Amino acid sequence: MRASVSDGMEMTGERRQQELDSALLQAARRGDGPEVHKLLNAGANIHARNQANSTPLHEAVLGGHAEVVAMLLDAGAAAELVNSAGNDALHLAVTSGHASLAHRVCNHTRCAN
Repeated sequence: MRASVSDGMEMTGERRQQELDSALLQAARRGDGPEVHKLLNAGANIHARNQANSTPLHEAVLGGHAEVVAMLLDAGAAAELVNSAGNDALHLAVTSGHASLAHRVCNHTRCAN
């Protein structure tokens, strides 16, 4: 009986984490800085992945959300992670026409000198 209670608690924790991670991906996609901040403080995984294997940073870059991109990078988002198409945050910024975001991402990755 204890094992089943423990298992149930584990599942609740896993479900909560999934909900936090999903909400973070959505907030990053919308460019909702205050919500991203709140979710990170609540324990959302900064490297959460969606069905396209994109992270919150990928979503923020694609949307051109400079404030959220800066927030995620400052919080430790790994800009070198790639999505299912093999694109990292820098590539997404460049191909989406977000030059200022490309520069910002570049300062946190292999481009930094």
